[in-house]
Order: sequence, then structure tokens, then C-alpha cells
Amino acid sequence: MENRLMTPEELKEITGLSRHSKQAEWFRTTFGIDIVRSSDGRPVVTWALYEALLARRAGLTPAANPSPPERPKVYPLNRDRKK
Repeated sequence: MENRLMTPEELKEITGLSRHSKQAEWFRTTFGIDIVRSSDGRPVVTWALYEALLARRAGLTPAANPSPPERPKVYPLNRDRKK
């Protein structure tokens, strides 16, 4: 994976959008995340982040909070002692 930032041209090619606000909205609707934006509103995305989001969307990475394995049921011992 590459930690290089995407250029404005690459962001436009991936999202199909040229406005910064629409590009950020595309990431929100496509991947369900709010991405970091620079002071001028431009999305700041690395190639590594984009590839990780694609892998997660394709189901190639484990869930962030996997459910714990099911524990076996434990039953109390009822010993009736007669005196």
C-alpha cells in the first residue's frame, strides 16, 4: 500500500466529481465515513486509506468489532441432599 496523498485529478477520476464537497459526500455515501478535509475543504485521502476502504467494502478484512465466540452454556448442579 502506498501512503501517498491523492492528487485533485486522482480524486476527480475516482469519484467522478470535481467539487470538494461532493467528493467528501461521495466518500460518505460509498464507504460510510467522513474523511479529513483541508482548510480549503479539499478531501485529504491517501492511497492506503482508499485501498483499505475498498478491501473492507469487498469483505476482505475482518470486522472492526467482531463478536466474541459463543460460550458454552453452564448449568448449576442441583444436588438434593436428604438428611
